[in-house]
Amino acid sequence: MIQGKRRSSQAVALPRYRGGPARPDPRALLRMRSPFREYLDRRDQKKARALQARLGPSGWLVSWHRVDGPEIRGEPWLARVSCPEWPRTVERHGSCRARAVHEALAALEAIVGPCDDLP
Repeated sequence: MIQGKRRSSQAVALPRYRGGPARPDPRALLRMRSPFREYLDRRDQKKARALQARLGPSGWLVSWHRVDGPEIRGEPWLARVSCPEWPRTVERHGSCRARAVHEALAALEAIVGPCDDLP
């Protein structure tokens, strides 16, 4: 028999796929600064500042900061929101600034009730 030729009746065992090359750590991908990631970061900051500017004149306090650590579970932004009707500050985590602010606003609305000032 000539090497390289097989009969059609002969079964060919294909190698099993075992994951291929090692994939990079997803957290490392999130930390990479690419032009697209920088664009998304600027857009997120612009949305959060627009929310802050819209709520600020009516007495709402909105702030956020990035937190690091194993307890964040993919949501590295912490937003704090307080309003004149509720003296305490509500904190919520989010995957981006604007999402964290929206989560905090939703939690505050659940405590205080429907508000006309919410965006």
